[in-house]
Amino acid sequence: MENSKNIVVLLAGGSGNRFERKLPKQFVKVLGKTVLEYTLDNIASIDVIDEIYLVCHAGYIRKVLSLVEKYPKIKKILQGGETRCESIKKGIDAICNSGLKTKVLIHDGVRPLVSPTVIEKIVKLLDKYEVVQTITKPDTDMVIENRFCHRKNIKCCSGPEGGRLDVLRKAYEINPCNSVLQSCSSITSKITTVESNPENLKITYSADVSFLKQELKKRM
Repeated sequence: MENSKNIVVLLAGGSGNRFERKLPKQFVKVLGKTVLEYTLDNIASIDVIDEIYLVCHAGYIRKVLSLVEKYPKIKKILQGGETRCESIKKGIDAICNSGLKTKVLIHDGVRPLVSPTVIEKIVKLLDKYEVVQTITKPDTDMVIENRFCHRKNIKCCSGPEGGRLDVLRKAYEINPCNSVLQSCSSITSKITTVESNPENLKITYSADVSFLKQELKKRM
């Protein structure tokens, strides 16, 4: 696609109810920096990404504003919605297309270790497809609704999720969902997947911070 712009909508509005700490997980410090800063360091360093729209909880916008000068790719800071779905829609609605064939990646601020290669693959695949879903392959068999499912037949959704802006806008007007894939599958079949790197963990529980710390130490 010619004249394309690649934008990441970075979701950092979660309250972290499962995290079991007072501070939301994206603002917890690990080895001197917040989880969100590690995610921004990673995303902002990827050459194919032009802009970042950061969606944040209303109570932490002032805290996030202090990061703008450090990350010039941050184009806007937006107040998040009550749900992930609402925050995604706010990010999509805020992007000004300006006639460009814009590609959008929806990413969680608490996924700091996504590989730049995964991001680059999504951007490239959006030349051909309208939606790209990052997936992981489970390492064990599963039971789904009391039915045995062999792991070779299962793929788990991960992040980031990618889509063309015009498709995302239409999907989130018709069928807004927490998942881009779920929302967009109602209007397009031009969908593909890309496999996640193994370290691309979403920080959800307090124990996940230990994993992040170990991975960061490996990279020092």
